[in-house]
Amino acid sequence: SETSIGVAIPIEIAGQRARRIDVAEAEMLAVEAEIENRERQLANDVRIRYAEVLAASRELSTLDNLNTIDTETVRFVGVRIAEGDSAPLDLRLLQTEVSRLQARRTLVEGRLQASMLELKNIAGLPADGEVKLGEDLSLAVWSNAPRSVDEATSIAMATRPDLRLAALEQ
Repeated sequence: SETSIGVAIPIEIAGQRARRIDVAEAEMLAVEAEIENRERQLANDVRIRYAEVLAASRELSTLDNLNTIDTETVRFVGVRIAEGDSAPLDLRLLQTEVSRLQARRTLVEGRLQASMLELKNIAGLPADGEVKLGEDLSLAVWSNAPRSVDEATSIAMATRPDLRLAALEQ
């Protein structure tokens, strides 16, 4: 029988270890910048979907109010026709408008539901969960963050001279 034991020890010559550490730190900063960039993108996507849900909700509310007003107007014009003060054509035109508003309301309601599902999906909420809408989007924080990983890396290189030197040495 034969037994062998081996040991491997890296021997670094001429400051290679320091350069390897600098490169690893630069890569780590780049990955952190990429993660922060993705977090900003995700937060922005949530804000956009939230604004879409708010807009659809407001439009739905407005259409409901218009529908109520038009329904009352149809009733009023029906009374005027019964008294002989209006033509039946006016009633038909108003009924057409009410039907058009109901169709638009159905479309907006579908858009609201789709936007709400997208918001829940992006935010990681369950589809059957409830979302309470607040009207104030001005509380959202908009930062002047780098737009790309390259920009974040160049900022990191500019603020940390030791990383810049390590990159230049390679």
